[in-house]
Amino acid sequence: MTKKAALRAVLVAVAALSVSGARASEVDLASPLLGIDGQVQRDCDHVDEEGRRCDRYVDMTLGRLSAAAVDRTETGLKPSEIQERGDLARKIRRALAAGTGAKRVDLTGRELDLIREGIPKLSVPPSIGAQAFDLLNGRTGQ
Repeated sequence: MTKKAALRAVLVAVAALSVSGARASEVDLASPLLGIDGQVQRDCDHVDEEGRRCDRYVDMTLGRLSAAAVDRTETGLKPSEIQERGDLARKIRRALAAGTGAKRVDLTGRELDLIREGIPKLSVPPSIGAQAFDLLNGRTGQ
């Protein structure tokens, strides 16, 4: 193989990796999401025994929203999609459960795409979704 052919092969491989989402990004899942009043949005963490009302609220974070985005009930999923999304939801929840402070986790491009695809399917205001997209894309300004 010539040097030119070898260089071309390397460039093709790098392009394929960047398109396939193999690149990882570190994301802080503890980042709070703000409501329209500028305060941290609250999220229901537990519903009463009758299933009628929320009886415990917690702060809405990027991690909670991301886990919900990939772990929602959806008909027609293939077994491989269920596995992929379930694995990602567990990865996110394990990172959230680890101690206090920042909850940083490396997410591949594919994992970020799964989260981004799921957020619009949740019942959250666009302002919350936009903050999540900004954080997932590495922009920190709220």
